[in-house]
Amino acid sequence: MHRIAAGDRVEIHFDAKAVDGSVFDTSRDGQPLAFVAGEEGPLPRVGEALVQMSLGEHKTVRLSPELAFGERRQDLVFSVARNELPDSVSIGDHLEARVDDKEIAVIVRDLDDQQAVLDANHPLAGQPVDIEVEVVSIEPPKKS
Repeated sequence: MHRIAAGDRVEIHFDAKAVDGSVFDTSRDGQPLAFVAGEEGPLPRVGEALVQMSLGEHKTVRLSPELAFGERRQDLVFSVARNELPDSVSIGDHLEARVDDKEIAVIVRDLDDQQAVLDANHPLAGQPVDIEVEVVSIEPPKKS
């Protein structure tokens, strides 16, 4: 059975999972993702992890927070006056906020009559992420 070598063109299906096992992205409902084995591709560390795998093989690659969605940053958590938000807003709601003429996604973390605490960190910031891969095709480099 052919084992993947650096430089092979490889197609994979993947499931990206949070530490609780919930899938937040997948290729299984569409086309496989193409990589050149041994090189950096659209998913960090996956191209390197493919080397020595075989057709049909599965592997899980754990990405550190830095390689996934970054570390949580306290400077992305800020307060605004409660009256700046819609009356119907609740803790956990996802909103768009304008900061320095730029729209950013925020989550309402805390709320009282006077103020709201908004968090612009990605919900998975500070957490490792698991990328489960399945090799679905291998094509050695074409010889010239």
